[in-house]
Amino acid sequence: MQQITEGYSWMDFNNMIGDCNISWVEEFYVIAYGREDDDYTSYVRGVEI
Repeated sequence: MQQITEGYSWMDFNNMIGDCNISWVEEFYVIAYGREDDDYTSYVRGVEI
């Protein structure tokens, strides 16, 4: 997981946010991790979009 986040610079992105709602950050990583490269499906609050 660390290798993936460093490859996409997601940790740098997260560090730019500063104080934020941690549940939003957790949701971002849950949605982003483990998806196929060509899968553009996403979920917002559990609803597929």
